[in-house]
Amino acid sequence: MKHYFSKNRHILWFLFLPIYFLAFGLIEKNIQSDYWVSYCIIDDYIPFVKEFVVAYVSWYPLLLGVAVWTFLKDKQAFKRYAWSIIIGLSLSVIICIILPNGQDLRPEIITTDIFSKSINYLYLIDTNTNVFPSMHVVATIAALFAVFDTKTIKGVVTKSALVILGILICLSTVFIKQHSILDIFSGLVIGIIIYVIVYVLIKRHMKNNTVEGADDQ
Repeated sequence: MKHYFSKNRHILWFLFLPIYFLAFGLIEKNIQSDYWVSYCIIDDYIPFVKEFVVAYVSWYPLLLGVAVWTFLKDKQAFKRYAWSIIIGLSLSVIICIILPNGQDLRPEIITTDIFSKSINYLYLIDTNTNVFPSMHVVATIAALFAVFDTKTIKGVVTKSALVILGILICLSTVFIKQHSILDIFSGLVIGIIIYVIVYVLIKRHMKNNTVEGADDQ
């Protein structure tokens, strides 16, 4: 076991998740009712579509699947994916600390089908606060960056399917009224920041270190 961890130290990147959930939980608990409301007039024209909850919860297997795949198949791509998640979610938490926010778009759901029950449960466990930017969008973008970064995921069909899933996940945030469209736009801005930092600056630095290490040998 000790040999495994010494050989696969990048597994320690997973430790960010409990730290993130703790930080998010603390700001969720301490946010007051007086918060900035994330709202755009476009939100009024976006219908509530309960079936989109399927796409919304697909966020979890997408993130986990990309993490496990790159962890096992492409260590460098996994590290960049981890950096994307760490930077993206950390920026999101910082914004929520500086600008406590929430949304008032949730409808009252009285139907009892599986989709309605799922959304009501989701509303119960996930408050309507700390929605700007949408961390669903931020992390989805990070996952898609990793999909196109690693050379171990091949095939136009596979990548296209993952992109479509990612788009549906982002759209689901507004169709189940968990987020304002402003939260999507702000998540896209964070995505641009992630790309510049991770896939331009950090990737270049990692590549230079690899070349220098080869030269030393």
